[in-house]
Amino acid sequence: MITRTTRLRFPKLRLNSHLLLKTSLLSFSSTITYHKSTPQHITKRYQSSATLPNKIDPELLLQFTCNICNNRSSHHISKQAYDHGTVLVQCPSCKSRHLIADNLGFIEYNKKFNLQDYLNSKGQSIETNPNVIEFKDIPEDLRTTVDQIASDAPPEDTQSEILDLPKPTPEEQKKG
Repeated sequence: MITRTTRLRFPKLRLNSHLLLKTSLLSFSSTITYHKSTPQHITKRYQSSATLPNKIDPELLLQFTCNICNNRSSHHISKQAYDHGTVLVQCPSCKSRHLIADNLGFIEYNKKFNLQDYLNSKGQSIETNPNVIEFKDIPEDLRTTVDQIASDAPPEDTQSEILDLPKPTPEEQKKG
């Protein structure tokens, strides 16, 4: 948050007035203090039209084996589209389109479809554990993002050990 403080003095006024302005990117707050026989504080709060940057939309990594050509492929899809919209994924090998989710009823009129619910009804399941995926299965455009995140992580220190600090003496406690 960026804060700027400005103080202005109004000379030769009967009232000793101070104006204090605090501004930030998202809101404006001003406090005006008038010194008379009794101090009176007036505080007003203004909202600016500035907005926060767009949130990053969550994405899902979808891996499946095409039931026509047996090609295994990975795709990333929007979580919002999967939960609330219609998602079709095209197999890169045979160019067949596979229906993943139809929450809007576009494919069959007024009939919603979700691949996870469909497979559960057939006794199969979808793996939702993110630790199951292998790095080679991640699409190429996501690999660079994963590499950057991994390189920013602190290195694991296998040689460190946890040490207990000595308890402070009563004299040290009185000083602190």
